[in-house]
Amino acid sequence: MMPFLGPCITVPPKFCTVVLFQSDMILHRVRPVHSHMRKTRYCFTIWFDGALSNSDDDLLLKVQHLDEGAIPFLRRSAVQRTLSRAVYEAEYEESLADCFGADPVALQISLREHHAHLQQLLKHERLRAFLKVLKDYREDLRAA
Repeated sequence: MMPFLGPCITVPPKFCTVVLFQSDMILHRVRPVHSHMRKTRYCFTIWFDGALSNSDDDLLLKVQHLDEGAIPFLRRSAVQRTLSRAVYEAEYEESLADCFGADPVALQISLREHHAHLQQLLKHERLRAFLKVLKDYREDLRAA
C-alpha cells in the first residue's frame, strides 16, 4: 500500500490473511507472487459504492488544491486519485508491467492510456509545477 505521499507499507502474502483498507484513498497494488512452493495466490477487490461517495466534490481537482497548504487535505481525500498517476508515474508503469507483462499488446494499450492521462495533467503549467512539489513531498523517496 502506498498512502499518498507517505511511506510504502508492504503486507507480505500470508495464508488466511485479509487486508481491508479504503482503496479509493490508498494507492495499492498486488505484487506477483514469487514462491518456492509454486502455489497460486488470488486477490480480489470488493467496492462498496453509494450515493454519498465519489461525488464531483470528492473527485474534482480545484484551484485551491494546487497549493502546499492543501497537502494534508489531499492525503485524506479521493482527489489524490487525479494526481497520483503523475506523482507515482514509475510505480504505475511498473504495476502495469507486472499485471500485463505476459500480454505485450494489453501492456502497450494500458501504457498508452496511462501516458494520455499524464499528458492531460502535464499540459497545465500550474498543475505541472504543483506535481513537482508533491513528488518532493513523497516520504518513500525522501527516506531513500
